[in-house]
Amino acid sequence: MYIASIALLVCSGVAYQFFQKSIAPNANPALSILCSYITSLCLVGILFIVFPLKNTFSESIKSLNIYSVLLAVPIVGIELG
Repeated sequence: MYIASIALLVCSGVAYQFFQKSIAPNANPALSILCSYITSLCLVGILFIVFPLKNTFSESIKSLNIYSVLLAVPIVGIELG
């Protein structure tokens, strides 16, 4: 499992760099990020099949802290940069 995690990380990093450089230069940056995040949301929804919730949805939401929300700020900044 350790090797698989590293392989996933490396492959994702390479794909990220390749796809980011392939975005059309005249594309609206906000729309491009929105498109990427909507696609990501759909993929994460599928991940709930692999990693089902152990509690109810509302209990799981309550277990999150503010940093799960604040993480969005640097993520968008990195993408926009």
